[in-house]
Amino acid sequence: MFPLEQLLKIEEQRIDSYNRRTKLGHAAIEAQDAADQRQMSYHMEQLRTQEVQSKRQHGLAQHIFWFGGGFCAVVILLILTMLFFGNPSQVEAAGAILRVLATAIGGGGALYVLARGIRWLLTR
Repeated sequence: MFPLEQLLKIEEQRIDSYNRRTKLGHAAIEAQDAADQRQMSYHMEQLRTQEVQSKRQHGLAQHIFWFGGGFCAVVILLILTMLFFGNPSQVEAAGAILRVLATAIGGGGALYVLARGIRWLLTR
């Protein structure tokens, strides 16, 4: 073999080695990209699941609020109807119920004010 042929052969081997390293680098980058894509897909699906769950909880809270409030309004209307249009025993019962409700609401308010006052004293 001539020295020029040996140099060409060595250069071809060097180029082949470089090409193999380049292909290996490309394969590693593609594998990392695929892993990143899987991780992103997982996180996006997790966010979608959390959003659906949040919307479901919000809808449940709205239904409880509206149906509970409607039920309370109907009960109060029935009590007021008994108070104004009922016979004397119904008027007495409705008055007692309203007194208990007013006391409970007032007691709840008093407890709230008391708790706020204690908290204010403790944090001062």
